[in-house]
Amino acid sequence: MIKRLPPALLAGLLVLAVPTFADDGWNITKLGEFDYWADSFDVAVSGSYAFIANREDGLRVVDIEDPSDPSSVSQLDLPDIAHSIAIQGSHAFIADDNSGGLVIIDISNPTSPEIISSCPTPDDAYGVDVAGDYAYVAADGAGLRIIDLSDLDNPVEVGHCPLPEAAPSNGVTVRGDLAFEAAGHLGLIIVDVADREDPQQIAICDTPHGA
Repeated sequence: MIKRLPPALLAGLLVLAVPTFADDGWNITKLGEFDYWADSFDVAVSGSYAFIANREDGLRVVDIEDPSDPSSVSQLDLPDIAHSIAIQGSHAFIADDNSGGLVIIDISNPTSPEIISSCPTPDDAYGVDVAGDYAYVAADGAGLRIIDLSDLDNPVEVGHCPLPEAAPSNGVTVRGDLAFEAAGHLGLIIVDVADREDPQQIAICDTPHGA
């Protein structure tokens, strides 16, 4: 049964979601920047490298060993528009819009990343998270797609959960057996993914604006 989350919990979630700004008492200082690309949509960090989903420019890799002087070390073209990235071990997983879907990249050598496989999605792949042997892809109007990664050379979709009211699935984070989706005008949607072949929506939390 789908249930609406109580207002108190909603308020707490909104507090966590609202951007906050540093004041002098927080002692937060910018160490460096790397700002000559447009439309960097997402970033994940592994070791001394930052991996950036850089829209039409695909994957960008930046050496951040010296945070005050970051430097670009490689760039990899992708089939479409790189929206989101997750890293697990020596692989990067990128939500690469429609013609790319989920793209899997070997980043064992950050100076020379290589695409090893991909898995199409029925609609634009906007968000991705990886947990264990599964990737969870937020695929716009096609909802949540669950992809088996046990064979990285041959990823296969094993389950999906559509969203109600034609809401877009814009982003996803997975914790344990729950997936949390940013779902446009519907707000936050929570999906039970314990059964990857038959995930079930269990709750909706309204947000004041599109998530």
